[in-house]
Amino acid sequence: MYYDLISVFHRKTGIPVILNTSFNENEPIVCTPEEAIDCFQRTRMDLLAIGPFMVVKPSEEETLAASSLQKGRDV
Repeated sequence: MYYDLISVFHRKTGIPVILNTSFNENEPIVCTPEEAIDCFQRTRMDLLAIGPFMVVKPSEEETLAASSLQKGRDV
């Protein structure tokens, strides 16, 4: 799966490398999917890949647009 991730990343970006670092922020290293999701939600990470799943945070503009739509305003 990691090779496939790197291959797709390379095709989409032209960059054939993904840097795998320790996954934490001012806490012990993430060990479970639950800890990974918690860290992802409260940090500035853009994307989280866990096994075959990939979660992408919406851009700030997308978040503002969704918030406006929920409040019944035009975007």
